[in-house]
Order: sequence, then structure tokens, then C-alpha cells
Amino acid sequence: MKSIAVLPSIKYVIISFFILLSINQLTAQSSSVYELFEEDFQQSPSKNTAKSSISSKSGVNAKQAFFTLKTGLKPTIYVENNVVKKVSSNTVPLILKYENSNSLEILKENNSLIKKVELLTIKLKNLNDLNNQFDFSSIRGLDNLKYIYIQCNFNCTANQISSFILNVDPSVTIFYMVSNPS
Repeated sequence: MKSIAVLPSIKYVIISFFILLSINQLTAQSSSVYELFEEDFQQSPSKNTAKSSISSKSGVNAKQAFFTLKTGLKPTIYVENNVVKKVSSNTVPLILKYENSNSLEILKENNSLIKKVELLTIKLKNLNDLNNQFDFSSIRGLDNLKYIYIQCNFNCTANQISSFILNVDPSVTIFYMVSNPS
């Protein structure tokens, strides 16, 4: 009789173990998504902890490093409508800027110009741009990518940004900001 009562208990322990393991796998594969605000850009990079939704110490450090990269004059590649429009320097580019989400196809090509890129910025002009999902499983060459910055010219949420950016390396931090177009 004792062995019959132990069998269901073991079954529950095994099921619980697999549920915990599955939850850990799901959370380990998602990148952090943080909202930025206009005030964040008006402060110095070392003091950028004001209003944004970053709470962890590593998130604060990532934000400071992001602002140093974003606000400095770094070599940049500008892409619009799947064409490289301009490269701002003769040195290896650290920033890749997309003027729209329709240009993401160019990253599927193996391009040595983007190997050292640390920051990818994408402008989303309207809600329909979120339909052009950005799937990192098909991307070649962004070996040093640390940050993705999404500028929404409409109201967007962290969940929408997470659905827009797919299969990104968990070490890449994603920032987004809602801004009104000028």
C-alpha cells in the first residue's frame, strides 16, 4: 500500500520539475525591453536613471553604456528602403540606423560592414510597421550587437516591441521610446 501512495507523489514531483524547467527556459531566452523618455536624453549619460523603467543594477549599467554610444559621435551606417544611404566615417561603423522597418531585409545578407556594430536603431513611423517583424534567426553579421533602440512615432508598448523583435540574443538589451514626429 505504501508504494502505491508514493507513486502519485513522485509523478507530481517530476511534473513540477519539468514545469519549472520550462519556465526557466522561456525567461532565459527573452531580452530585456526598457522604455526611455525624453528626459533621459536631456541628462548626462552618467545620470540617466531618472524616469525610465530600469530597476536592476545591470539595467542601469546597460542604459549608461547605451547612452554613451547613442549620444556620442560614432561611425554610423544609415539605411533606408533596403539601401545603404550613407556611412558617416571611414572607420568601422558602431551604429546601424534604419529609417523604416521595410529595410530590415538587407541584414539577411552577409555584410562585413556591420560586423562591429554595437547599436541598431529602427524608426517605426506607424502601427503597421510593427507587422514587419525583425527576426534575428535570419540575420548574418551582427556579431557585436549589444543594444537595439526602437523609436516609435506612435504609442507603443514593451509587449509590442517584444513581438516585433524576434529570436534576439538574450544578452542584447532593447530600448524603445515613444516620440511625436517633428
